[in-house]
Amino acid sequence: MNTAKTPRRGPNTLLIYGTAVGLIGMIWSVFWSFGAEKSVDARLSMVVVAAITLLVALFRDPFGMLCLIIFSMPFSLGLLQVEVGIITFSPYTIGIIGAVFIAVVGLVLGKLRLRTVPEDLLVLLLGFSFLMSTLGAKDVVEGGYLAFHGLFIPIMTYFAIKVLVRTPEQYDKVLVAFVTGVTFFAIYGLIQFAVAPQRLKILNMSSISAAALLTSALIVIFYSGWWRRMLAKIAVFLLVPALITTFARGYLVLLLLTPFFFKLFRSGRGLLFMTIILVGSLIGTLIFAQMPGVFKVEGVNRENEQAIERITDLDYWKSSLYGRAIHYAEGLEKFTESPILGNGFHMGSDKIGQRAVVWHNFHVEWLEYGGLLGYILYMLLLILHFGSLARLARNERALAVNFTVMVVVLLNGLTNSFTAGLSPYIGFLFMAMNRSYQTSLRG
Repeated sequence: MNTAKTPRRGPNTLLIYGTAVGLIGMIWSVFWSFGAEKSVDARLSMVVVAAITLLVALFRDPFGMLCLIIFSMPFSLGLLQVEVGIITFSPYTIGIIGAVFIAVVGLVLGKLRLRTVPEDLLVLLLGFSFLMSTLGAKDVVEGGYLAFHGLFIPIMTYFAIKVLVRTPEQYDKVLVAFVTGVTFFAIYGLIQFAVAPQRLKILNMSSISAAALLTSALIVIFYSGWWRRMLAKIAVFLLVPALITTFARGYLVLLLLTPFFFKLFRSGRGLLFMTIILVGSLIGTLIFAQMPGVFKVEGVNRENEQAIERITDLDYWKSSLYGRAIHYAEGLEKFTESPILGNGFHMGSDKIGQRAVVWHNFHVEWLEYGGLLGYILYMLLLILHFGSLARLARNERALAVNFTVMVVVLLNGLTNSFTAGLSPYIGFLFMAMNRSYQTSLRG
């Protein structure tokens, strides 16, 4: 495969993928007719058929298949999802693992190239560090399940993009695939909201993950200059109301701040900005964890928590901050149990009786799950990435766009998460897109 040219695409990818979906549907209907659709054997048969077909398509057209895989990301948590043990199979997870397999084969055969950068080593060390933490967790199965989505698949995404996306044309097509997938996702969500007008949870995906996707797509459209195109205007017309119906306060506020973020990145101050964010938010988190009582509110009606009052009533904002502060304090306390390697990924419950997957703050998550080792690796990864490309972003709009997506998802992780849902998927995707774009400039 010539690395200087975009691979030739034909009808094979869509034909093979469509045939696979039809075949899986037929097999599933047979199991359903006999009432065996929930059996492990039935689920494994779906996984095997999907995996084989995806591999065939990937060999026939690796890049074309990668675009379909990225398109499927918005549907990875609620459509055609099958859980077997600690692993959750979906078109996206199976596809991205298959894409990495094809990338490895291409590298071994000399048909593909991987231009290594220091982040590559840090990403691998980060994965190994959290693997050690997870193996030492009290519940390895539960920890493995969370680590699979919180780090393993994002890392696979990073390397698949870096190896398979090599030209400016390929870069643009991957972004188009991402935005198109999110737009179809938004259409489904708006229909769902019209039927049942309540806080949007599209295909069982959390509102925060949905908002992360919708906000990321809007940033790409606005700041890449696509908004001038008719199809992009239609997409914005669908994405904005879908984002509003998620009632995701953090993302709504951060979207309004993106002009400031984008301007900073275009001025070449990405490293300074990221350093201020990381250091300042760490200090703020430590202080905030010591003062939950400041935000305590009595008499909040929890029935309206998922309604518009979530945005319009200040008491709901205070109530959420109170719960977050409680979370942070408990998470930091658990960090002291294993400060070097951490406790690994796990479920937990806070002091107001709510069971949660995350600590609603990326500093607390990285410290408690990965210990000082995992935390330092995460911090170094972000500082190195933004620092190495900050100056180039002055002249390359695409890098500033990707930086803006990453920083918005990260900042939202100060009150939500960067290790659960689709936030890590998006973060590592756009980090890899930055490096792929840089590679495409070199030819």
